[in-house]
Amino acid sequence: MNVSRRTLLASAAATPLLTGAGVAIGAGEAAASPAKLRAALDYGNGKLKAVAPGITSFPEITRAEKWTYVADGGWIGGFSFLFLVLATGYLGFRLCLSPSPFRREAQIVWPALFIFFLQALQIDVDHWRHVFLLFGMVWGLEAARLKWVTATPIRA
Repeated sequence: MNVSRRTLLASAAATPLLTGAGVAIGAGEAAASPAKLRAALDYGNGKLKAVAPGITSFPEITRAEKWTYVADGGWIGGFSFLFLVLATGYLGFRLCLSPSPFRREAQIVWPALFIFFLQALQIDVDHWRHVFLLFGMVWGLEAARLKWVTATPIRA
């Protein structure tokens, strides 16, 4: 749903005009007439067209919502992101708790990413580039750990 300029300006201009009308009535003056309201809306619309001539409406976007990955990618995108978070959580804890040469690096990277996961409960983090950088670091450390495990001879 798009909000037109006139609707946005009408709602923005109505509050000061109505409160101004209430002050004017209290002072014994006439309230703001519909003609004055229309003139104020036209003035505001003209100013907006002068500043942003290509803007015809204000779209509703989901930048400040928690579930933007579902809104942008549908159910498949939402469940894929959730799976990525859960799988990365499992790998992160495994990297931090199992002995390997990459344990120290994992103990730096994983807690930082885990805090971002907690932050994701409050606000969307799927547009933050550094979160995906940390995702890649955790998965890269896991790939290095798996290569180290396969290269290490098994002692019986």
